[in-house]
Amino acid sequence: ILVGALYNPTDRLDNITAAIVNDDKAVELNGQLVPLGRQLTGGLVKGADDQPSNIDWVISNDDDAAAGLKDGTYTAVVTIPENFTAASLSTRPGETPEKATIDVQTAPDARVVDGAITAQLASTASSVFGAELSSQYLTNVFLGFTTLSDQLGTAASGAHQLADGASQAADGATALKDGLGQLSTGASGLADGASQLAAGAAPLADGATKLASGASALATGTRDAAAGVDKLATGADGIAAGNQQLATQINGLADQIPPSFATDAQKLADAAPQVNTALVDAAAALQKAADECTGTAEQCQALRDAADAANRALPQATQTVAQIGSLAGQAAQLPAGIRAIAAANQQLADGATGLAGGAREAATGLGTIAGGIDGVAGGGTQLADGARQFGSGAQALSSGAAQLASGVSLSEDGAAQLADGVGQV
Repeated sequence: ILVGALYNPTDRLDNITAAIVNDDKAVELNGQLVPLGRQLTGGLVKGADDQPSNIDWVISNDDDAAAGLKDGTYTAVVTIPENFTAASLSTRPGETPEKATIDVQTAPDARVVDGAITAQLASTASSVFGAELSSQYLTNVFLGFTTLSDQLGTAASGAHQLADGASQAADGATALKDGLGQLSTGASGLADGASQLAAGAAPLADGATKLASGASALATGTRDAAAGVDKLATGADGIAAGNQQLATQINGLADQIPPSFATDAQKLADAAPQVNTALVDAAAALQKAADECTGTAEQCQALRDAADAANRALPQATQTVAQIGSLAGQAAQLPAGIRAIAAANQQLADGATGLAGGAREAATGLGTIAGGIDGVAGGGTQLADGARQFGSGAQALSSGAAQLASGVSLSEDGAAQLADGVGQV
């Protein structure tokens, strides 16, 4: 009896009066206004030729409909909101799709008409808007009811959709299981790779630390070398100054020698052999005079004594004259020799000055090199720190990836169970 009383109650209803309130605003589409709310209202009032209806539709407004629903004038009120057309057309490219809603309110004691209202709305929408418009836009339209009981009218069609959705969900769950398996394998590989990276980062950090330490020591040694070269430059400056002073003094000494000194000394040297010849000739002449003396005995004895003395003194005299000649020859070269010594000292001074300049440039270059080595040391320290941080991050990544692999494996088991359960549904 209960089943018979509840089966298809809308077929046994007398005519009911329902108000329709159109708050929809038309939307311009391709240069023309599209008033879907107005078209739906007209279709409901006119009715469908292929489906008889026991609902009398009355066009109303919000206030009148609310009052009529309250006093029993209207059994139901259908309200088309102001964004109905805009929402229905929101599937156009460049727009964000949204659901178009139609609000259905029924009197508390008239829940049985929900199905009739729903059927009439669906039939009219299909007739008025046509199959093409329905497929493009009315897929976004659903009927909204104000109470939980209002949804019972759509339960049957929802069950068919649920069946289709369950089948798709089963396929998706199976695909999810396969995908999770691949993800688990990939996560395990990621964990192993990250662990290897973490292991390799430690030697890299140690090597970078040694590089930084060695570079720092090299920079210190380079600075010490620069300081030594700078001292060499200072010493070279002193040598240059001393040689310059000596060259100046020697040139001053050369300037004090008379211009004719070299010529006179050379003449003296050239005259020495002649003087020796004259001494030898004089001694020989004295000896001859003594040997041929015709004077008194006393005179002849005096000549003989003088000749003997001359002969005895002759070797020493000729030797002395020869030495004087040699010294005079050497003295003739003295001005030129002094000038040569002065020029040599000037060259030493110039060379020492150049050496000092080069040493200073070398010291500056060594300082620059030391600065660059400091940068290498700093970079090595940063590299070591970065390698340690990288190692820590890689270790954390490895741990996280391992946990992810474990979690995904559990999810894979759950997805398998989900696929089995959905398949049963």
